[in-house]
Amino acid sequence: MEIINCIQAQPRQKARANFLITTKKNNNRNRSSLRYETKSSYVVTKTKKQISLKQIFTSIGQTVTEFEYFFYDNAKKLLIILGIFLLIIATCVGGIVFARYSINHTGPLELNNSKLADVESLDKIMSHFATDITLSYDSNGNLIDTNSTQNTSPVNIADAISYQTYTVKSGDTISGICVKFGLKNISTVIAVNNISNVRQLYAGQKLTIPSADGTFHVVKKGENLSTLVEKYKISLETLLDVNELSSDELSVGQKIFIPGATLDAKTLRQAMGETFKIPITAKFRWTSPYGARIDPIKGTKSYHKGTDMACPTGTPVYASLYGRVSFTGVSNIYGNYVIISHDNGYQTLYAHLSKILTKKGQWVEQGSKIGLVGNTGYSTGPHLHFSVYKNGKSINPMSVLK
Repeated sequence: MEIINCIQAQPRQKARANFLITTKKNNNRNRSSLRYETKSSYVVTKTKKQISLKQIFTSIGQTVTEFEYFFYDNAKKLLIILGIFLLIIATCVGGIVFARYSINHTGPLELNNSKLADVESLDKIMSHFATDITLSYDSNGNLIDTNSTQNTSPVNIADAISYQTYTVKSGDTISGICVKFGLKNISTVIAVNNISNVRQLYAGQKLTIPSADGTFHVVKKGENLSTLVEKYKISLETLLDVNELSSDELSVGQKIFIPGATLDAKTLRQAMGETFKIPITAKFRWTSPYGARIDPIKGTKSYHKGTDMACPTGTPVYASLYGRVSFTGVSNIYGNYVIISHDNGYQTLYAHLSKILTKKGQWVEQGSKIGLVGNTGYSTGPHLHFSVYKNGKSINPMSVLK
């Protein structure tokens, strides 16, 4: 009986197993079908979905709102970060500016005996140029070292002033014309002929030459002979005699000759073209001034025969005044340099040039480009060393620069 039951049980177990297998297959088939249906449904839904303009603005608004909340919640931290960022930028910019300043800065120079000999050699060159000067005049216009051969007899200033007409010839100079007519001050010809710039004189021009030194005074409203006597410290009788006046009444615009009067130094320099211009028109810094100074390194006394203008290499250098290039060369201390000779015993020196743009013997106008700023010779940075000499001796450039 037990054996029969066992035999009968086997088909049942087998059937049960078959059922389980069949069920499992069906379940797997159902799951696969479910996945397929789900995927298909998802694709259809995604394809049919549409995005409206309203949804776009709504999304942007939500983003902006979230950013505002974030900014308000972290405002302090953001401001600190921004401050650090600006500080870094300012530090970088300041570093660049300081670096450029350092590059363009001319520091103190320490001269040894050989370099001092180089300076003395240049002074000898300047003195040599000064020996060619035959006519000169002082700051008041008084001629010196003149060799006049005509009309040298003194004129009595109490005599009435007479006038001559002179036609300018090629090669004439104001000082030469004055000597020719026995005048002692160049202000006379300049003032009487109202010459604003002697460079504008030309051959064939007519000039009025008075018989004595002096200048014209143009009468202004409210002026009379008494005011002129007080202003020019001259006697009334002299004014009357010189100008052949029969009355002390003057009219506005009337020209009164003032014997012995001269132009002021500034007006005279302008008329003679002696108003030196700064040889650099670009931005620069004044560094080492002219004159005695204490070396900040050695603590010893030194003398600087010029003034320094610090600026980048390649900055144009211009002639400070009309003149003739007397010398161009290279020196251990001055590097590439140019020397220009001017009227009335002036010479100018332009040193440490990176390039010379003129040549010896060339005539240059005021403002002509003669070189480029450099760092040649004995120099601690790119700059122009500018010196002015008067009759072979150095003077303070600031005394003549405009």
